[in-house]
Amino acid sequence: MADTRIPDYVDARKIFAQAAEIAGSMPIAGFERFRQQLTSARGEVNFTLAFGIDGEYRRVISGSIDANVDVLCQRCLEPVAVDLADSFTLALVESEEQAARLPANLDPWMAPADTRLLLADILEEQLILCTPIVSYHPVDCTPAHKASAPDGSNETTQGSKPNPFAVLRDLKKPD
Repeated sequence: MADTRIPDYVDARKIFAQAAEIAGSMPIAGFERFRQQLTSARGEVNFTLAFGIDGEYRRVISGSIDANVDVLCQRCLEPVAVDLADSFTLALVESEEQAARLPANLDPWMAPADTRLLLADILEEQLILCTPIVSYHPVDCTPAHKASAPDGSNETTQGSKPNPFAVLRDLKKPD
């Protein structure tokens, strides 16, 4: 993306009337809440935001984001890189009643009409929403503490504690 300065905020009264489009990238390190879900703050999020007014006179933000981030693998608890990509269409609303009346293809973004819109807040919310709840490495990764012993038993590799169910194994054998 171009190395241009992205504004921190835009004036909601003007940006929609101008039908402006803002594109660029922002460092992942700038998203405080989103960074809490990650193992590192490396990389950038590339985005495009288009502001306009639709046929029903709603203020609409159409956008897309993509980023590559590191999250924890739920199997081995090691970092795994995940590609995030999302397209969204938001309608600026001032109340819950307006949000309830929106068509299904529009998601609400609550903000007063005469306010500043923080671009980072919009992008951060969309990043959080498109992050998978559970992430795994693409190949099977097995945590070291759950690796099987060479004889096929499920004893831990860190130390061989006696299996508390070994007594049941003896009871299962026929006399």
